[in-house]
Amino acid sequence: MDEVRESRKCWHCGKELTDRNSWMATDGFDPGVPSFYCVGCQSTYNVGLSKLVGPDMALFCCCVMFNVPFIPEAVSAAKTYKAERGQWGAYIKVLRDAKYHRMSDKWYGFSDGETDIRKALGMEDLNITTPDDEKIAKAKQELLNKERWGTGPKSRRYKEDDYDELNGLYDAMTKDRVGMSDQSEISIRNICKWSLERDRCIEEKDFNAAQKLSSMIEKEKESEQLRKKDEMPQDLARLDDIVKAVERAGLDMMDYDHLCEQLGKYMFHTPYGYTRDAADQMLLLIRNCTAWNEGIPEADRLADEFAIIDTLGEFAKEQDEEEKQIYSELQIAPLHMDGDSVG
Repeated sequence: MDEVRESRKCWHCGKELTDRNSWMATDGFDPGVPSFYCVGCQSTYNVGLSKLVGPDMALFCCCVMFNVPFIPEAVSAAKTYKAERGQWGAYIKVLRDAKYHRMSDKWYGFSDGETDIRKALGMEDLNITTPDDEKIAKAKQELLNKERWGTGPKSRRYKEDDYDELNGLYDAMTKDRVGMSDQSEISIRNICKWSLERDRCIEEKDFNAAQKLSSMIEKEKESEQLRKKDEMPQDLARLDDIVKAVERAGLDMMDYDHLCEQLGKYMFHTPYGYTRDAADQMLLLIRNCTAWNEGIPEADRLADEFAIIDTLGEFAKEQDEEEKQIYSELQIAPLHMDGDSVG
């Protein structure tokens, strides 16, 4: 091992690697041997990576690449030496001072620190699937499959592909169904199982058995009205049917303009409590505020084409006492846009 260590040189600068200028971990891909880069070249790599992904992510990635433990407390402590040694050099110094580089002849590697990037970088909401997560998800799916379908006939137990096919058949039969009864649920599961067995019989050229299973499937579908032809026909409403229904109900049929007027007045809200001139005044203030921000001249009044047109009569016809008082205190002169006047 000593001969290997003495002959190992930095892959980037060619400098001989020692305990002082490299990190030798015992849990990596090459246990007991210094890393392939000296700390100086590691630091250079860290600087370049920081420009791409940011300093925090770069530090974590470098710990993975160079088999160095990621210790959150050491990351905070390294900020004291960052200006002098750079982020990576400062971090290595803190680890060495804390004896992470060697304790009882053990060099700590990446697996000895925080390995979950979500916890390491405070990104708990980051959706990352780990091997353990995949194992848990697979175990849950296997449990669900056995609860729904059982294990299959003794002569031919269900495999993963069989469960996938059963679930696909089940989804296809229940996709557009709402409020299934327990009996329909049982029937659909039976149909899925028989369909799987029928397909196996066809593959094995046992057509008699396949024919019997097909008959069983059709009878089960018929008994539970699971066939397409058993579905209730959908009523398609025609426009003239709607008109006749409204007339039979004694309701007034309106043209488009009349309907809009009625909806504006009675359906959505009561008329505004202020005059149309007050709304025009607000538009003028918004226009002049924008003009002031952009360094262009303000206007004394709106152009007529920008005035509000009250086709539905939603604004008050006359000023109330509160609006009169506001106009008086702010010395606002009515705009009288497009012939509209205030009281």
